[in-house]
Formats: sequence, structure tokens, C-alpha cells
Amino acid sequence: MSSNVNISLNMNGNNIKLINVSSIEINLLYIIGISGILINMLTMIYLLIIAAYKMKSSCFLFHHCIICLILSILSIPYILSFSNYSIPCHYLGNIQVTCVTAQLLNMAAMVANEAYTFEDLIHQDLSLDLYTNNSHSHSHSHSHSHSQSYQYQLKQSNKSTISCGCLSFGILIIWFSSVILHLGITMIGSESKSYFDNNGQYCNFIIRDIRGYVLTLMWIIITIFSLMITIRYIHKILSEVSSKRRHNQPLLSLAIIGQYHAKSIATRDILMQQIQLRIKLNILLIFLFIIFWFPLFIVTLCDIKFKIHEQIL
Repeated sequence: MSSNVNISLNMNGNNIKLINVSSIEINLLYIIGISGILINMLTMIYLLIIAAYKMKSSCFLFHHCIICLILSILSIPYILSFSNYSIPCHYLGNIQVTCVTAQLLNMAAMVANEAYTFEDLIHQDLSLDLYTNNSHSHSHSHSHSHSQSYQYQLKQSNKSTISCGCLSFGILIIWFSSVILHLGITMIGSESKSYFDNNGQYCNFIIRDIRGYVLTLMWIIITIFSLMITIRYIHKILSEVSSKRRHNQPLLSLAIIGQYHAKSIATRDILMQQIQLRIKLNILLIFLFIIFWFPLFIVTLCDIKFKIHEQIL
């Protein structure tokens, strides 16, 4: 959102008229940038310190915080550009658009990771039940072994079979796909410097001709379709997890009286509840993405020449 759309121009790039930026806009950008930096850094520290979140499933969430941290840091040079500092607007713009695309793809990867965790949990049912039956036959009269069996199940169920190599490859694919998609928007041929410029005052988001508008439109369409697919996938996974928990709910009361099979079900129910919470976190991230980026998309689609009334700014 730090790319400013407060300009007026024709489709040939002539008669570019810059509108003065108010102090309110500058202060608002300060608040957004500093708040984003602090919140993302605190979240990353929290993920590293709290033992409950020091797991492989938090890898994409940590990566998401890094992307948001980069976008927040980009607000600083944009603020400096308001004070007539020489800022490489072109490079900042390329980084920003690439990070926005990576942010969306990372949310899709987070959902896919939760789907894998859920399927992995389902496939562990037979092995957990087998261990439960063996523990029951060898320690029927020892209540202490009951507790050890339950803790073992919880520990084993919480382990993911996904490797660090797969997670690293997934993050690499996210950035590779973002750069490849971004190449078709701003880095090919005459479009290499068609969007972010410094006209002696501050960085401006400029669409010079209809070709630049079409390329930006394609990027917005791809982004929206990716978001729609992610939302549909979230709805499907959330429905399956909720259905599985409802199916196991009548048996959870047996865990209170020490039934081993019920304890294994209770263990998996706890893990499914954690999956539900992480999926709801993904929904929150998608909601924030829509709130902060869709206004720019709407302006780009509806106001081709960026003839926004000054009172809106």
C-alpha cells in the first residue's frame, strides 16, 4: 500500500500532474510501517521462544512474518522520498510487487501444509491404536503406565513426517514463482520502468499506456483467482476437520475413565483442534490481505487514468 496512487495522467504518459501529499498521509505511513515492523518482529520472536510453536508446521507462518516485515521496511524509503531524498523507486516497486505475490502464495502453502498435517494425522490412527492395544495388554494394572502411554501418543502424533528439505523447497518455489510471475509485469522489454518513478518529489505508481494497464490487470486477476482457490481449499479442509471432530466427540467422555482407545481419540482431537486454530489464523491473514491490498486493486481497475478526487486523498 506504500505505492502511491495520488497522481493524475493521461494514457500516453503526458501531462503528469502530482498532487501534494498531506502530513496526515505521511504520519499514517509512519504508523503503518513502524507498527508492521514491531508486530512482525515480535511474532517471529514469539514463534522462536514458545515451545508449543517450535515445530515444522510454524515454518510457513515464520516465513509469512518475514515477507510482511520486508513490506513494512519498504515504508521507510517511501517516507524518505517525501523529503526529496533520492530513492530507487523502480527497485523498491519491483520488490514490493514480488513480495505481495509471495505473500499470497505463502498463504496457499500454509493451507496446503495444514491439509498435509491433517492427512498425516489420519494415517497415524492405525499405528496409534496398535500401540494403545499393546500398552493395554502389558500394563493393565499400572496407572502410571497409563499416563506414559497417553504422553507417548501425544508426542508421536505431534510429530510431522514432512522433512525440512520439503519445507525449504516449498519456500524456494514460492519465491521462484513470484519472480517468474513478476517478470511478465514489470521487468520485460519496454515495461521495465513503467510503474515506479521519482519525478523529483516522491515515488509514484504510474501506468504509462494501455499495455501497462493490461499487464497489471493480468497480475490482479491471477492474484484474485489464487485467493479464491485458497479460500475454497480452506473451506474444504475446515469442513473435514470439523466433521472428524464431531464423529469422535461421543467417545471423548471415555477418556476420563481411562479407556485407552478413547485416550488416543482425545489426543488426535487436541491436534485437530490445533489444526482448526491455525486454519482460522489463515482466514485472518486472508482477510487482512483483502483489507490492505484490494483498495489498490479496485482503484487500478476502475480508475484507469488515476483521476482520483483530491478529497479522497
